[in-house]
Amino acid sequence: MQRLLHHPPHILVDNTWYFITAHTLGEKDVDREDFKTIWINTVKELTKKFNYQLYAWVILDNHYHILYKVRNSQELPTLINRLHGRTSYYINKKRNSQGKKIWRNYWDRIIRNEEDFWVKFNYIHYNPVKHRYVTEPGKWEYSSFRYFLDRKGEIWVADCWQSYPIIEYDFE
Repeated sequence: MQRLLHHPPHILVDNTWYFITAHTLGEKDVDREDFKTIWINTVKELTKKFNYQLYAWVILDNHYHILYKVRNSQELPTLINRLHGRTSYYINKKRNSQGKKIWRNYWDRIIRNEEDFWVKFNYIHYNPVKHRYVTEPGKWEYSSFRYFLDRKGEIWVADCWQSYPIIEYDFE
């Protein structure tokens, strides 16, 4: 039996920072507050279990982003499968359905340098603004932005943004 490979294939490197993204199947919204709380709690639980370092994250209605330091990269697919499995189970239970797939496969990208790290950090926190959920990152409660705002302060956050801006090209 031939095993289907993920395209593009996951590059697994130990002790490396990863930017991880996944969308819901068909990019359908799952906009329940309790779902987002379950997702957050599951991410935190799995982070401890796999001994990864969670640096930044955001969950929106139809996708998420995570910035992780992955210790044992061979365990990354297992962690993501558990995250998707547990949250899918919860959504299906709330919808009185069983076994429906909620998540598409995930994408990962190895962080290449310090600039790449901080640009992804800012991208994660700006994502709710980009998708017009809120007008500023601090108004979205389902991300790690407030953690950094509370612990590092407004000056640090502003400096991070100014030093590593997100550049998005508009081809229109």
